[in-house]
Amino acid sequence: PGMSDITSPEELDPARRFVFQARTYLHYRSNRDNNVLNFDAQEELAEQPFSAHHEPEAWMREYYRHVRTIVRACT
Repeated sequence: PGMSDITSPEELDPARRFVFQARTYLHYRSNRDNNVLNFDAQEELAEQPFSAHHEPEAWMREYYRHVRTIVRACT
């Protein structure tokens, strides 16, 4: 796999948007550049209005799906 699986950069937009929202929230909640996705943060992120999943487990499945997409595009 790799970039050959991605036919256009726009295909990464949903993954990029998801990760940016998570990082922005993590920074906001800690009032600093903090990218630690601990259990409390997972629960809080799942409860946010921008989250499509309101259970932390479902939110994390979506997180890993998006991160895999990004990793595949970069390798």
